[in-house]
Amino acid sequence: MQNARRNFETFVSVGICALAILSILGVLWTEHRARERMERDIACLATNIFYEAQKEPRAGQEGVAFVTVARSLHGKAYPRSICAVVYQRAQFSWSLDPLKRERAP
Repeated sequence: MQNARRNFETFVSVGICALAILSILGVLWTEHRARERMERDIACLATNIFYEAQKEPRAGQEGVAFVTVARSLHGKAYPRSICAVVYQRAQFSWSLDPLKRERAP
């Protein structure tokens, strides 16, 4: 009976360790995916500012950045990622140009 209890306790502690390791790996994977998404969103935002407001003064470029980010954060009619907002149909004029889209991230 004592061996069975000891085996059970060992099984439980190994299981808890395994769950802890899986949790840590899950967090690391989530952080990795979040970092990839953030890098992609930054590239999309920079591309959008460049094509949409490249000849505008700084205030115009900041305005394009603000609108793009605000749509991704608050708008129910807009997607939740910056890249999805930028490439949403007919939101920004440059994204309709196939040559510019090819060069964009």
